[in-house]
Amino acid sequence: MIDPPPTTTPEAAARETPGPRRPARRRADVIAAVACAAFGWLLAFAPHLIWWPRLGEPVYIADNDDVEYMAVSAQAYFNHPTRLGEPTTAGSDRSMYPAAQFVPAVVLARAFGWGPAGVDRVWRTWAGLSLGVGFYLVVRRFVAGPWVAAALASVLLADAGMMTSNPIWGQARTALLVATGRGASLFDGFPHVLPQYRIITPGLSLGALLVHVWLVARARERPDRLRTALAGASFGLLFYVYFYYWTAAGLALVLALALDAGRRRVYFHTGWLGGLIGAPAVVSNYLITRDFPKDWLLRTDNFLPIARFSELLLPRTAALLAVVLLTLTWFRRRDMLHLACLFAAGLLLLNHQVVTGLQIQNFHWTYAWGPCGSLLIVLLAAGALCPFAAGRPAAAGALAIVCLAHLATGCWLRYEEATRTTQSRGLLATYRLYRDQRRGPAAPRFPDNAVVAGDPAFTEMAIALENVRPLAQYCTLFSPYITNRELAERQALDAVLAGDDRSAFAARQERELAGGWGPWRRDPALRADRIAELLRDFDAASADPSAPLDRFRVRLVARADASPPPGPGWRLVEDGPTWRLWERPVAPAAGVNGGRPDL
Repeated sequence: MIDPPPTTTPEAAARETPGPRRPARRRADVIAAVACAAFGWLLAFAPHLIWWPRLGEPVYIADNDDVEYMAVSAQAYFNHPTRLGEPTTAGSDRSMYPAAQFVPAVVLARAFGWGPAGVDRVWRTWAGLSLGVGFYLVVRRFVAGPWVAAALASVLLADAGMMTSNPIWGQARTALLVATGRGASLFDGFPHVLPQYRIITPGLSLGALLVHVWLVARARERPDRLRTALAGASFGLLFYVYFYYWTAAGLALVLALALDAGRRRVYFHTGWLGGLIGAPAVVSNYLITRDFPKDWLLRTDNFLPIARFSELLLPRTAALLAVVLLTLTWFRRRDMLHLACLFAAGLLLLNHQVVTGLQIQNFHWTYAWGPCGSLLIVLLAAGALCPFAAGRPAAAGALAIVCLAHLATGCWLRYEEATRTTQSRGLLATYRLYRDQRRGPAAPRFPDNAVVAGDPAFTEMAIALENVRPLAQYCTLFSPYITNRELAERQALDAVLAGDDRSAFAARQERELAGGWGPWRRDPALRADRIAELLRDFDAASADPSAPLDRFRVRLVARADASPPPGPGWRLVEDGPTWRLWERPVAPAAGVNGGRPDL
């Protein structure tokens, strides 16, 4: 297929107009981009500001995933800031997470002495700044006028429906539900009203995808060597940032190569150059999967074999939207074809198991098609409305009022999300209790890399804020160092040390396995076998905890009651207002914490 002769769009013509106005335009672009970055930062960092006067420090913990990521960063913060390890295993040097999302924030927080909790503040700062600049760059590429582009980028930054290709209307519906008291369910569980600010992803990685879209659009408009090389480099960067983005971007380049005949050289060279840059990341990830048992991947729905036509994700509205957007893009805005291909690629990859037969937490590709669809909707709508409003002050004023109302609504929803979400409030309440106890004058210092068990609320805060390791926590589920067999032993011993009874332990495991990941959720027989295995380990640990205590080198146990943990050698070392902390002697182990034994 041969494209019609390329036409010069008004925005492209404006960029190429020579004369003394170019520096003024550049200044306006810089100011507009900074304004978007500031607005993005405000939305991303707002929960820290909101909770600051309530906690006395700018701390915000959004959900259980936040605690998991904080545990990963705390392990690096205390032991080796320039590389990642794994929170459960001291001395580990492998992680399933990309270092690009963790190491810079850890290094900055440590350089400024902010502690592990400061890493989270760096993350949200970067999320807001990168999203603000990223959205501005993409929108400005297709819209004439820096302040129009800034307004549209801000609309996307503040939109509650942006991550599901449901901008404007999705936010209006959400706001109406909350304002009329019918939106209580929106605040159950984890924060998901404005999911673009979720940490780690998409908050830290979406900006990289937006920059890739911007650079490919520049190369498509003027396909010289430099622009094509930069587009390829941006694609290569995605390999080090987020699996779901580089896979979607790669498929988008293939689709664009097939559809956009006049720009095939751009997509081809972007693809091979980015693939070359990203190859080391692919090799590194492959080595992790090769060097460790596969069960740690399968239990978290990563590369889990499933039936090809099972677990299909079929967002009907998005599928219909794809047809409409691709049609409009093809006939009216061919310059946005790559963006449309990225939108389509994300949708296709949602159900790649039809081809691969694998489950890889496929819902994460929503982070690719969702914002790309919203960008297309906003850009196409702006292309229709802006010419209509030009020269009509009343229409322009009405659009400005709608835009301002939308931004104010987004800020209000962010406030509601930060203050009402159940999981966030619970974690922050636990953080306050932990901080007040551990910062007291009688609180002993934990030995470096000591293994802590017992009350799960105490343990999850300890591993996120101090240099200790969990016997069994949420992060243990993701550890390549822990086999399924060892995980069961750890979970059973932890329950015994916490004082759980057998029936409560069995009921909790049934809930978690039935509603979680892995083969146990899908097969009741496998789930029953797993629960039986866990109960055997629970009975063994209850009868004689000494052997598993020594094996896993458990040194500290936190309990909410006054009774000591089972097993010999425990002594009370911290009688706090919320938890009592017990310690037992542990034999030194070489090779931990840089070769030094535990204290």
